[in-house]
Amino acid sequence: MDYECSEMDIETESKSSTEGSQYLEITSSSCVCFGDFESIEENILDDMIGEIKDTEGMWKPKSDDYIMQLKLIEEEYKVNSLSIQNPLGSLTVLMRAILIDWMMEVCSDLLLHRETFHTALSHLNRAVMKMTNINKDNIQKIALLAIWIAAKEEEKPICLKKLVKVAEYEVPQGEILAMEREILYLVGWKIFPPTHVTYLNCILGEWDEFLTSQYGIFPCNSYVYFKGLNESARKREQDLLDFRMITYKQLNQYSYKRYRELMQILDTASMDISFLNYKPSTASGALIYVMASKAFSDSEYLLLRWDGIKLKKPGEIEEKKIVHDTLSYFLCKTLCLKNIEEIEDCAKYIQQFLSLHFSYHSPMPYNKNRDNGNIKIENQYEDFLAFQTYNPFGLRLIEQKLS
Repeated sequence: MDYECSEMDIETESKSSTEGSQYLEITSSSCVCFGDFESIEENILDDMIGEIKDTEGMWKPKSDDYIMQLKLIEEEYKVNSLSIQNPLGSLTVLMRAILIDWMMEVCSDLLLHRETFHTALSHLNRAVMKMTNINKDNIQKIALLAIWIAAKEEEKPICLKKLVKVAEYEVPQGEILAMEREILYLVGWKIFPPTHVTYLNCILGEWDEFLTSQYGIFPCNSYVYFKGLNESARKREQDLLDFRMITYKQLNQYSYKRYRELMQILDTASMDISFLNYKPSTASGALIYVMASKAFSDSEYLLLRWDGIKLKKPGEIEEKKIVHDTLSYFLCKTLCLKNIEEIEDCAKYIQQFLSLHFSYHSPMPYNKNRDNGNIKIENQYEDFLAFQTYNPFGLRLIEQKLS
């Protein structure tokens, strides 16, 4: 299966409010016709219902203790927009966005992981917060050092010579190494921040399991249900299930597309200095709320409207409220929130980035290796998603926002 999706425009409309909560209004031209299940044995339904173990009230996240530990640690790495803007002095917030865009492109060209890029960004922000003599000459050097320090955690650490070459930044290696200890001192030798990617990879895995536990109990939403179909019909029904099941870390093109879109919104928001006003845990929860709401809307809420027998008409059920309640329950449980209002402000903030033009191209080095037969996406799907990617449209959106 080809997991490369063509580029597409996502059209967004105005947001509406229902009972004090924000819901996304996103148009979608997608139309899916479900196949029939007449050839499937009727007793499968009884068998599967007998195996139901999870209900919403019984579901419990597996990583809630881990999330709580991350939330405690993130306080040690806290940065806010005001603490960054003062040291920047003559360097504008647009210059900072351009710098982060450059860091993102360098990490993508070096085939570094998303975690590495966002760790480097944390190093940069915390170092800048403590510095008083920042200028155009040394800020790029600091950013390069941040990547260098973060990249040491890669399974195959890059050499400094290669980093300087790919970055196209002419600076003596000895000068960079001499500054390394200074940067480490500025960040308090704290080099393992819980980043947005740390949270998202954990929570998105939980989301996939949660959604499956709630909707996979219906026979029409289980791959087991398709065993009685011929090969052509089975592939069709599996593809339709992949489309309507709003997952992010499953091995199919729809999960891949949703994951890439979410990460590109994250990368773009990271270039905006106001994004620093939100903790990674809060921002991650808001990202999932906004992007999952958008994904449900793009799919015309087919998961909610299809019961295996008939497709309910749009508006026949309160789709937006069901999605809101489902996401609220899940995020409160997973992120240990008292109520969903804790992420509401950040969710409203993130919605302004939904006009981003998404890119589904894989990193250039990855493409070259794949073309040479060295890498197969099907065999290394999750690893492929872990690589940092670059979307040139992100900086353009930030420039429009700041103009």
